[in-house]
Amino acid sequence: MSFLKNLSIGTKIIAGYALTLVMLAAVGGLAYFQLGAVLGKFTNLTQNLSVDRGAATDLQADILTVRLAVNRYLRLEDEASLAVVDADWQKFEAAMAVADKEIVAAERVALLKQIRTGADAYDTALRELAGLVKDRQTTRANVLDPNATAAQDELNALLDTERAAGNV
Repeated sequence: MSFLKNLSIGTKIIAGYALTLVMLAAVGGLAYFQLGAVLGKFTNLTQNLSVDRGAATDLQADILTVRLAVNRYLRLEDEASLAVVDADWQKFEAAMAVADKEIVAAERVALLKQIRTGADAYDTALRELAGLVKDRQTTRANVLDPNATAAQDELNALLDTERAAGNV
C-alpha cells in the first residue's frame, strides 16, 4: 500500500472518479445490452395474432420509451429524469400485465417469461446504476467540491505569497 501513499491527493481523487466512471459505464453497458435482448424478443411476439401483435406493440413502445428516458437520465443524472424513467417503467409494467392476460399461446407465454426475466435484470441493473450515480454525486458534493475550494484557496494564498516576495 506504499504505492497509494506516494500518490498525491489530486491523483487519488482523479483515480477514484475514473474508477467510478468505469463502473458506471460497465453497469450502463450491461443495462443497455439487457434492454436490447428484451427488445429483440418482442419481435417474435408480433407475427401471428392481432391481439398478440397489439400487446407486443404496446410493450415495444413502452420499452423504447423507457430506453429513451434512461438515456436522458444517464446524460443529465438528475432526479427529475429518474422520475420520468420510473413513470415510464410503470407504464411498461402495466403493458406487461395486459400482455400476460391477453397472450395465451404457449410459445408466446414462454417468450413473455423470457421478456419478464430480461426486464427484471434490466430493472435491477438500472437501480444499481442509479445508486452509483447518486453515490458519485454525493462524493462530488461532499468530497470533491469542498476540497476543490480549499485547494484553490491554498493556491491563491501561495500565489499571493510569491507575488509579495517578487517571485511572480
